[in-house]
Amino acid sequence: RPMLDECIALMRELDDRFGLAWALHAEALFDMKDGRLDEARVSIAESLRAFDAAGDLSGIALLLVDRAVLAALAGDLDLAVRLYSAGEKVRDETGAWLATLVSTWQLPAIDVVRAAAAQLPEAREAGRRLSRAEAVALALG
Repeated sequence: RPMLDECIALMRELDDRFGLAWALHAEALFDMKDGRLDEARVSIAESLRAFDAAGDLSGIALLLVDRAVLAALAGDLDLAVRLYSAGEKVRDETGAWLATLVSTWQLPAIDVVRAAAAQLPEAREAGRRLSRAEAVALALG
Protein backbone atom coordinates (compact mmCIF):
# COMPACT_ATOMS: atom_id res chain seq x y z
CA ARG A 1 0.00 0.00 0.00
CA PRO A 2 2.92 2.42 0.10
CA MET A 3 2.23 3.46 -3.50
CA LEU A 4 -1.42 4.17 -2.67
CA ASP A 5 -0.35 6.23 0.34
CA GLU A 6 2.02 8.14 -1.95
CA CYS A 7 -0.77 8.68 -4.47
CA ILE A 8 -3.12 10.03 -1.79
CA ALA A 9 -0.42 12.38 -0.51
CA LEU A 10 0.30 13.59 -4.05
CA MET A 11 -3.38 14.15 -4.84
CA ARG A 12 -3.67 16.21 -1.64
CA GLU A 13 -0.54 18.20 -2.52
CA LEU A 14 -1.82 18.89 -6.05
CA ASP A 15 -5.32 19.64 -4.72
CA ASP A 16 -6.62 17.11 -7.25
CA ARG A 17 -9.96 16.37 -5.59
CA PHE A 18 -11.14 13.98 -8.29
CA GLY A 19 -7.93 11.95 -8.18
CA LEU A 20 -8.04 12.02 -4.39
CA ALA A 21 -11.62 10.74 -4.36
CA TRP A 22 -10.64 7.76 -6.52
CA ALA A 23 -7.53 7.04 -4.45
CA LEU A 24 -9.59 7.17 -1.24
CA HIS A 25 -12.10 4.77 -2.80
CA ALA A 26 -9.22 2.35 -3.43
CA GLU A 27 -7.93 2.86 0.10
CA ALA A 28 -11.38 2.08 1.51
CA LEU A 29 -11.51 -1.16 -0.47
CA PHE A 30 -8.13 -2.25 0.90
CA ASP A 31 -9.18 -1.32 4.42
CA MET A 32 -12.49 -3.20 4.19
CA LYS A 33 -10.77 -6.27 2.77
CA ASP A 34 -8.29 -6.20 5.66
CA GLY A 35 -11.01 -5.71 8.27
CA ARG A 36 -10.10 -2.10 9.10
CA LEU A 37 -13.69 -0.91 9.04
CA ASP A 38 -13.19 2.36 10.93
CA GLU A 39 -10.43 3.41 8.55
CA ALA A 40 -12.58 2.42 5.57
CA ARG A 41 -15.46 4.53 6.92
CA VAL A 42 -13.19 7.61 7.04
CA SER A 43 -11.93 7.08 3.48
CA ILE A 44 -15.43 6.44 2.13
CA ALA A 45 -16.75 9.59 3.79
CA GLU A 46 -14.02 11.83 2.37
CA SER A 47 -14.32 10.27 -1.08
CA LEU A 48 -18.11 10.54 -1.08
CA ARG A 49 -17.96 14.19 -0.02
CA ALA A 50 -15.59 14.93 -2.92
CA PHE A 51 -17.74 13.12 -5.50
CA ASP A 52 -20.85 14.81 -4.13
CA ALA A 53 -19.25 18.27 -4.26
CA ALA A 54 -18.25 17.61 -7.89
CA GLY A 55 -21.71 16.29 -8.75
CA ASP A 56 -20.09 13.07 -10.00
CA LEU A 57 -23.07 10.71 -10.08
CA SER A 58 -20.98 7.67 -11.00
CA GLY A 59 -18.77 8.28 -7.99
CA ILE A 60 -21.75 8.85 -5.71
CA ALA A 61 -23.40 5.60 -6.83
CA LEU A 62 -20.14 3.69 -6.40
CA LEU A 63 -19.48 5.09 -2.92
CA LEU A 64 -23.04 4.35 -1.80
CA VAL A 65 -22.39 0.72 -2.73
CA ASP A 66 -19.02 0.84 -0.93
CA ARG A 67 -20.75 2.19 2.16
CA ALA A 68 -23.42 -0.52 1.88
CA VAL A 69 -20.70 -3.18 1.80
CA LEU A 70 -19.11 -1.58 4.86
CA ALA A 71 -22.45 -1.61 6.68
CA ALA A 72 -22.94 -5.28 5.79
CA LEU A 73 -19.44 -6.13 7.04
CA ALA A 74 -20.28 -4.31 10.27
CA GLY A 75 -23.50 -6.32 10.61
CA ASP A 76 -25.97 -3.48 9.99
CA LEU A 77 -28.08 -5.07 7.25
CA ASP A 78 -30.90 -2.52 7.45
CA LEU A 79 -28.47 0.31 6.70
CA ALA A 80 -26.71 -1.81 4.07
CA VAL A 81 -29.98 -2.43 2.23
CA ARG A 82 -30.99 1.24 2.39
CA LEU A 83 -27.63 2.42 1.03
CA TYR A 84 -27.39 -0.28 -1.63
CA SER A 85 -30.92 0.53 -2.79
CA ALA A 86 -30.11 4.24 -2.89
CA GLY A 87 -27.01 3.43 -4.95
CA GLU A 88 -29.14 1.33 -7.31
CA LYS A 89 -31.55 4.23 -7.70
CA VAL A 90 -28.73 6.65 -8.64
CA ARG A 91 -27.40 4.06 -11.08
CA ASP A 92 -30.83 3.45 -12.60
CA GLU A 93 -31.67 7.15 -12.94
CA THR A 94 -28.34 8.13 -14.44
CA GLY A 95 -27.10 5.05 -16.24
CA ALA A 96 -23.99 5.21 -14.05
CA TRP A 97 -23.30 1.49 -14.25
CA LEU A 98 -19.87 1.99 -12.75
CA ALA A 99 -21.45 1.18 -9.38
CA THR A 100 -21.95 -2.42 -10.53
CA LEU A 101 -18.20 -2.93 -10.80
CA VAL A 102 -17.12 -4.45 -7.54
CA SER A 103 -14.07 -6.37 -6.43
CA THR A 104 -14.40 -10.13 -6.30
CA TRP A 105 -13.90 -10.15 -2.53
CA GLN A 106 -16.92 -7.80 -2.19
CA LEU A 107 -19.30 -10.24 -3.88
CA PRO A 108 -20.16 -12.25 -0.74
CA ALA A 109 -21.09 -9.01 1.09
CA ILE A 110 -23.12 -7.84 -1.92
CA ASP A 111 -24.90 -11.21 -1.96
CA VAL A 112 -25.71 -10.78 1.75
CA VAL A 113 -27.13 -7.30 1.05
CA ARG A 114 -29.21 -8.55 -1.87
CA ALA A 115 -30.58 -11.44 0.20
CA ALA A 116 -31.31 -9.05 3.08
CA ALA A 117 -33.18 -6.77 0.66
CA ALA A 118 -35.61 -9.60 0.00
CA GLN A 119 -36.13 -9.98 3.76
CA LEU A 120 -36.24 -6.23 4.44
CA PRO A 121 -38.48 -4.80 1.71
CA GLU A 122 -39.27 -1.73 3.82
CA ALA A 123 -35.55 -0.87 4.03
CA ARG A 124 -35.18 -1.41 0.27
CA GLU A 125 -38.12 0.87 -0.49
CA ALA A 126 -36.90 3.47 2.01
CA GLY A 127 -33.51 3.49 0.27
CA ARG A 128 -35.13 3.89 -3.15
CA ARG A 129 -37.18 6.85 -1.89
CA LEU A 130 -34.12 8.77 -0.72
CA SER A 131 -33.00 11.77 -2.73
CA ARG A 132 -29.30 11.81 -3.63
CA ALA A 133 -28.69 14.38 -0.90
CA GLU A 134 -30.52 12.23 1.66
CA ALA A 135 -28.62 9.12 0.56
CA VAL A 136 -25.29 10.91 0.86
CA ALA A 137 -26.28 12.21 4.31
CA LEU A 138 -27.26 8.70 5.41
CA ALA A 139 -23.96 7.30 4.16
CA LEU A 140 -22.03 10.03 5.97
CA GLY A 141 -24.14 9.82 9.15
